[in-house]
Amino acid sequence: TNVTISAENLKPTGKITIQNNNPKTGTFDVVVSNVSSPNGVREVKLPTWSSVNGQDDIIWYTAAKRADGTYKITVKASDHKNSTGEYNVHLYYIQNNGKLVGVGGTTVQVSKTSYPTPYFSQRDGRWA
Repeated sequence: TNVTISAENLKPTGKITIQNNNPKTGTFDVVVSNVSSPNGVREVKLPTWSSVNGQDDIIWYTAAKRADGTYKITVKASDHKNSTGEYNVHLYYIQNNGKLVGVGGTTVQVSKTSYPTPYFSQRDGRWA
C-alpha cells in the first residue's frame, strides 16, 4: 500500500509564549517555539497591536532566531502609543516559496506602573 501526502495540505505549526511581562517598563517578550512549515520558514513575523483604537498601532515584528531554535521579539508599550490593556500577537511565517501563511495568535494584558509626581507650588512657604 502506497500513501502519498502532499506538503501543500500540511499545516505550519508554532507555539507562542509570552515571557517577562514587566509592568515597570511596559514590555514583554514573545517567544515562538516548535517552528515548522512544510514549505520551510524564511522569516517569523509577529504583527502586534493593542486593542485600544483597533490596529492603529500595529507593528509587524520580525523575530530573531536564537541558538536554541526558538524565535524572540521584545514588545514595548512605548512603541504602541503607550497603550495598556489587551495586546494581540499573531504569528505568520514567510515560507521559502515567499508565501505568507497565518499560524496562530494570542493575547496578553499589559499594564504600566505609574508613579505619582508630587506638585509643589512655588508660592508654597517651603520655597521662601
